[in-house]
Amino acid sequence: MAIDEFSDFLNQMVTVEPFIGNDGYGEAQFGTSVVYAARCVGKTKVMRDFNGVERVSSHTVYMNSIVNFNPKDRITLPDGYSPQQPLIIAVGSFPDEDGMHHKVIHLQ
Repeated sequence: MAIDEFSDFLNQMVTVEPFIGNDGYGEAQFGTSVVYAARCVGKTKVMRDFNGVERVSSHTVYMNSIVNFNPKDRITLPDGYSPQQPLIIAVGSFPDEDGMHHKVIHLQ
């Protein structure tokens, strides 16, 4: 699918703040937030997280990005979603015939 056709379906915006480490108290620290065009879909699915633990994903986010997201990053969904900052369970990369095409993020 051409990137322009794919982009037509991404009518929502999500914000991602990259995980940069923990402070002296063990609290997560995040970098500058970036806004991405996305499509958030309510989709319940049992899957394994990045540690191999079985979890239930409640939403899948399709993003027009080839950034390597970290499951420790903080994602903020559009208004109306609850929770608005769910945990990232897993991140998938999807190529097309021209190379990397988009990311899919599974949320708890």
